[in-house]
Amino acid sequence: MTNISDAHVKVYFRMEVDEDGWPPASVESLWAVDLGDGTVRLDNTPWFVRGVASGDVIRVSVDDEGLRWAGETVQASENCTIRLIVLKDGGSADRVGDLPPA
Repeated sequence: MTNISDAHVKVYFRMEVDEDGWPPASVESLWAVDLGDGTVRLDNTPWFVRGVASGDVIRVSVDDEGLRWAGETVQASENCTIRLIVLKDGGSADRVGDLPPA
């Protein structure tokens, strides 16, 4: 992520929380650069939102409170988001045995 400047805005993504409570929030906000045409370029990596990555151009809609809500991806960047989740109580170590041989 670059340094946050006046051109940066927060973009909010709605997320479905499953029956197990994952992800742990129904909304995630990401920093983005406002491109001035109803789109933004994401400028940080999402923790929970799926299907987007830093550098993607996203269409946004602004609500009555001035919040920018994410819509469709207008242009995908060449970046991807990879998540590594380390489970408590040895959960990750237990899963190593389930991996196929290298």
